Amino acid sequence: MWSFFYLIFTSSLSILPIVQKLYVCNNGLSAEAVGELATLLIANTNCNLSLLHFYNNMSGTNGAINFSKILDHFTDIEDLRFSATRAGAEGCLVLAKVIVLCLMTMNIYYYRDFIKLVYW
Repeated sequence: MWSFFYLIFTSSLSILPIVQKLYVCNNGLSAEAVGELATLLIANTNCNLSLLHFYNNMSGTNGAINFSKILDHFTDIEDLRFSATRAGAEGCLVLAKVIVLCLMTMNIYYYRDFIKLVYW
């Protein structure tokens, strides 16, 4: 079953000109599946993620660690949702470190209802 998903996903990545938005929600993905997803996204040269929603999956702590590899590679993500994944403290800590490193490359100005991100 997993090889079928891998085949479909890799072939769909190759025909898409640019992957900008990705919703991985309510799939029940395991930590191993998240690792494979990270590998596929990082290997795709046409991938320029600006939106990534990943929630209601069963990935756990190791899934959060694998998910952090995606964030580490795609530092220009503007819209991120990561929730309801059963990630433990260790996985969340790794994820938080990657998010902080991404934010350190930006200059953040706070306005009334939104945050304007200005790159240094």
